[in-house]
Amino acid sequence: MQKPYTSLYWIFQIVGWSLFFTLTVLYFSIVHSEPISQTQVLSTTGFCLGGLLLTHAFRYQLKKRAWLALPYLSIGVRIVGANVLMAIVLDGMIIAWGVLFGYRLTTKSDWLDLLGGVLNTSLVFGIWSLIYFVSFAFRNYKREEIDKLKAERSLKDSELARLRSQMNPHFVFNALNSIRGLVMENPSQAQEAITQLSYLLRNFLNTENVTLTTLGNEIKTVQDYLNLEKLRYEARLKFEVDIAANTLQATLPTMMVQTLVENAVKHGISNSIEGGTIAIKSWIEANKLYISVANTGSLAPRREGAEVESGFGIKSSKERLNLQYGSEANLRLEEQNGNVVATIALPITTL
Repeated sequence: MQKPYTSLYWIFQIVGWSLFFTLTVLYFSIVHSEPISQTQVLSTTGFCLGGLLLTHAFRYQLKKRAWLALPYLSIGVRIVGANVLMAIVLDGMIIAWGVLFGYRLTTKSDWLDLLGGVLNTSLVFGIWSLIYFVSFAFRNYKREEIDKLKAERSLKDSELARLRSQMNPHFVFNALNSIRGLVMENPSQAQEAITQLSYLLRNFLNTENVTLTTLGNEIKTVQDYLNLEKLRYEARLKFEVDIAANTLQATLPTMMVQTLVENAVKHGISNSIEGGTIAIKSWIEANKLYISVANTGSLAPRREGAEVESGFGIKSSKERLNLQYGSEANLRLEEQNGNVVATIALPITTL
């Protein structure tokens, strides 16, 4: 199968030389104010066919000898030399054709006309070379741009995979830690917790290689996790879920909300004797999807001008959002009315 640019090359070759033939015939007709003769048509046809074959042979040599990898000056010298050589060969063929019909180079004017013809033909080949090299440079530029985008995408995917590989053990560790606290206190609840954990792990394995998921699927996983944690914290943990119906099919990075909820349990609920409430909410505003995870508590004191202490969950979530959406998404952590609130804003997309 031919490569697309090879097919495009032949289209341009055929169309280009056909256009040159048409313009030449029109030129002769206008200059001589009479229909072009059969001999001139045959001569122009031979010129165009010869030009097509010579330029194709020139292109073959360019690629075979890797001229395009040489310094610009070396390329220029070789191209000028090749254009003059092709002009001599082509005009020589045309003169030989004319000799068969009785044409002779007998006067100084005839030789000057021949020299002028070689120069004109060299110019034609020069224009062909210019078009070819501009097209080649543009194609290479686009190819480099595509390769650059592929490399950036590959790097982004690798970085996302690294963050996920760090995040997943973090989730499993928290769940196992919750179960550990139940083993001695309430074995039956521990068994139920292990069953729920198996459901969570099965759900995770089903999305192991999935970068994005719907908010609806993410919330199901989060609710299973909170039910598991509630077995450990009992009355100390309450949670509320207020997900707008028009956001359920919106997409976001997998385990994003889950990570924020884990962060809320670890830094909020577990550090309070009275416990607290985790509230999850979603809404759409100004063509963006907003998701907030709030937990009872307060932010740790920090030095003036220092960033908010966020831990692994907030940090990894910010990195994932940046890799996935760039500046179009952000995560804000702040304290509001006795709650610590993490709010995600990202573009609205669907699977």
